[in-house]
Amino acid sequence: MSGKLLTRTSSHRKATNSKKAIELHGFCDASMKAYGAAIYVRVLDSEGKIHTNLLLAKTKVAPSQRTITLPRLELCGAVFVAQLLQYTKEVLGMPDIKMYAWTDSTIALAWIRAIPAKWTTNVSNRVSQIQRLIGIDCWGHVATHHNPAYVASRGVFPSEIQGLDNWWFGPEFLRSQWNFESPTQPAEVDPEEERRSIKVLATHLIDSDNVLQAFLNSSSLLKVVRVTATSVRFIIKCRPKLYGIITGTLQAWELDLAHLLIIKAAQKEMVENEIEQIKQKQIPKHLRALNPFIDVDGILRVGGRLENSLLPYNAQHPILLQNNHHLTRLVVRDAHKNTFHGGMQQMISFIRQTYWIGQIRRSVKHQLHRCISCLLTKGS
Repeated sequence: MSGKLLTRTSSHRKATNSKKAIELHGFCDASMKAYGAAIYVRVLDSEGKIHTNLLLAKTKVAPSQRTITLPRLELCGAVFVAQLLQYTKEVLGMPDIKMYAWTDSTIALAWIRAIPAKWTTNVSNRVSQIQRLIGIDCWGHVATHHNPAYVASRGVFPSEIQGLDNWWFGPEFLRSQWNFESPTQPAEVDPEEERRSIKVLATHLIDSDNVLQAFLNSSSLLKVVRVTATSVRFIIKCRPKLYGIITGTLQAWELDLAHLLIIKAAQKEMVENEIEQIKQKQIPKHLRALNPFIDVDGILRVGGRLENSLLPYNAQHPILLQNNHHLTRLVVRDAHKNTFHGGMQQMISFIRQTYWIGQIRRSVKHQLHRCISCLLTKGS
């Protein structure tokens, strides 16, 4: 009987002929038996009507290890939906299509929105993969009773699936006018169970003066980051029973941690007094226009109204640097290389995606005048 019902079940995947705006929405969910993902296309036609339809859905059997937790399975589902979103975008041949990902797990969402280096290896690798595929700005929280991927992870009888509008057309909020806001925004969660403790060890054992000494002997920011990351790797290997064994090439979280250590060491030399004043709720007069604050990692960043935008976190709150420090010169030199010897405006735009440098034009102009390739090209 079930087989006959399945053969009669059909889905309508064509949203509309006339399209004004198209979005992809991916939902994921997990149980102790399976995890799954469902991709929906949301179309706003020329008449202002909204059409949504199920485009793609897949499910996988959960790993058989008894020690695996439900939050980790939810994270596996998040990786799964990120892969399906990227695959769907490539198949449709629409590289600029807007994509959104949804999960009902607040713990998995907290993992995804944080730096991978904060978490243990298992979680860190999956978070890095998610951030590389679709980033973190497109993720949102959806209530469990609105999550259509619930069907994929837990299953339903064939006699029930045909009448599940939530499965075939997505949750109700997709079919109405909306902004990218979670229907039920969860409270901020900071899970401790998968937090990596390497960061504390590294900051204690690596002296900031030694890190700064590496600046003075190098003319490449990438080289300084990799040297610092290698030093952190050595410290971890000295205590394999406590932190496990890490082999192979440097991982993304190690480079992120090395970059964090370098910034903290440089800011300690550049703006140590200002950081102490801000910790005491006393913002220095020359920094008040920037509305500075110290983030959870101890980095001094620029505040402001950009926090209400959809820009990446580093662009909303760039790292504060002084223009006369050697690290700043390395950052500007690295930007000049990554923009393929770009001009003044191109370099400034690239740098401000991550850093806020005082009198940045002076630093960029100095680099342009020092670049032999640019001078030869200009002269010819």
